[in-house]
Amino acid sequence: MRYDLEKRKFTFKKWIEKKKISEVQKAWRSEYQRKYFPSHVTIMRWVSLFEKHGSVDAAPRESKADNDKRVAARNFIENLVSEKP
Repeated sequence: MRYDLEKRKFTFKKWIEKKKISEVQKAWRSEYQRKYFPSHVTIMRWVSLFEKHGSVDAAPRESKADNDKRVAARNFIENLVSEKP
């Protein structure tokens, strides 16, 4: 199940207050009136994400390092464009 940013923030705030997953899940159920709630693993993943990136939003993607083929293609295109604008 996908959770939007507001629900992630609410869950993380409750985790900071209570430090017990079961209490966070109870607060989540009472706030959103839902049968389903984030699992222990999901909540701990959000906590880990916050500790690593400072946000409970999706982690920023890291760009891949340039390999030789990509560098050669980039140089070819740059030369092509500079010769014939």
